[in-house]
Amino acid sequence: MAYPPRKQCEGNVYHVIARGVGQQIIFEDDADRNQFMSLLEKSCQENDIAIWAWCLMENHVHLLLHAPITTISGVMQTIQSSYAIRFNKRHGRKGSLFQGRFTSIPIENDSQLATVVRYIHLNPVKPGGKLMSPWSSFQAFVNGTTTDLRGTELIFELFGGKKGFEVSHVEAANTIA
Repeated sequence: MAYPPRKQCEGNVYHVIARGVGQQIIFEDDADRNQFMSLLEKSCQENDIAIWAWCLMENHVHLLLHAPITTISGVMQTIQSSYAIRFNKRHGRKGSLFQGRFTSIPIENDSQLATVVRYIHLNPVKPGGKLMSPWSSFQAFVNGTTTDLRGTELIFELFGGKKGFEVSHVEAANTIA
């Protein structure tokens, strides 16, 4: 089946989403998450893709990446394939792990960028403020441990600085009911 070409944007910033097939869990434990993040960081570094934000849920992944979409496509195909092989071997399963090709949403302006950053970081927060997954770049932003991230200054600037970033996220989290 031929997919339509991916939409490109001038700024080369994309919200990337990869889901487990049939809502399949793609991370059984922290070892799986560490394996995925290792593949992601290594592949992005080798291909000059900047990771601006990320979140790993049980059955899907949200990434905010900065690079040409053709580069991102090649890297995501490699990561998903490599990770699926390792996951299947480790957990004694066979078959596809990811649902079709990943989704890529071009980020066209600063307002959309701020919305997507908040969305990615708040994805694990469910009604009542319950944190479903601590696996996101939010803590790296807040604690200043952004060694795996680039574009941090730009994102802080969008929110009026680090404090504005934190306040914006807390206010948005409080609206989840």
